Amino acid sequence: MEKNEHEVGTAENGVNVDSMWNCITSSLTQQPIEIETVHLDGSNGVWFLASFRQNGILIDQAVVHQPSNVNHLRISEVEFKKRFPDYFSWRNGTCPRNKIRDTGQHSSSYIFAIIEYFLNR
Repeated sequence: MEKNEHEVGTAENGVNVDSMWNCITSSLTQQPIEIETVHLDGSNGVWFLASFRQNGILIDQAVVHQPSNVNHLRISEVEFKKRFPDYFSWRNGTCPRNKIRDTGQHSSSYIFAIIEYFLNR
């Protein structure tokens, strides 16, 4: 049986999903962070507040930065790990839009922004 990338745990660029999840959740447990969503065309994104509680990343309205028009949502470890491999192909412009389009909560934009933030700090 062949495993997909999030089951293997490492994206094609060598970043381990478990290590990334642990880094992000450890940091967000200590202090919530305001992060801006990322647009590949360089336009401004929407700010949100990311924190970690109840075994998930919580997304809420930003307090300091604007614009922030975010509905409260929770990103589970399973959802994060499912979306993680798509970040790299999205960043390179090779991921089809329908693959990253969500059913419901629109969490990909927040997951990708969190990954981008932690990869570049």
